[in-house]
Amino acid sequence: MSVQNFVVKALRESMVTNYKIMQETGISDQTIANYRDGKTAPKGVNLQILAKYLGIANYSNDAPVIRKIPFYDDLATNTVTDRRVSKKSRQPVDYIVPGDWFPEATAALRYHGDSMKEYPNGSILVLKEVTNPQIIYWGNIYVIETEQGRITKKLQNGDSESVVAYSTNNDIYPDGRLMYEPITINKESIVRLFLVIGFLVRHSITMTFV
Repeated sequence: MSVQNFVVKALRESMVTNYKIMQETGISDQTIANYRDGKTAPKGVNLQILAKYLGIANYSNDAPVIRKIPFYDDLATNTVTDRRVSKKSRQPVDYIVPGDWFPEATAALRYHGDSMKEYPNGSILVLKEVTNPQIIYWGNIYVIETEQGRITKKLQNGDSESVVAYSTNNDIYPDGRLMYEPITINKESIVRLFLVIGFLVRHSITMTFV
């Protein structure tokens, strides 16, 4: 598959809106829509920009495609904050090669905090973006991105308009309250959603699948 075809395929599979891609790449939302609809194909500078944005290592159509995925490292994976996530903080800090261990991976994120007992602080979560928000496996762990931040939680169904995000750390304060209370998230506020499919811990590198 050529880099051009790989870029178009990745655009079609991504849940990110044309407007948000425009904000982050400078390419107009109408142009992105045309690429997704197959009306035109990305070329030249736009192809290079989108290849980098989507984590494709080689920009030459004569070279084999080395797939890379965005790697995020921020402090908004533990609890919802009151501040909005800036454009800069939404950008990946690097692009990494997932290799053959995680062929379905579309992103990676360094986990911070202790709200999820499964993941040591500083471990790297391997993620698969949910392209159909109607398909959520209740009881599984997801990274949920809203305008307020990214959090890593176990999801359960709420009502028709919301989901409930739980921590697996059930530690309590002296007064009996949970340190990490369940969070109700409006479905419309979810910008992106990723299923956690594994994680990496640096003890000579330990890989764990989920």
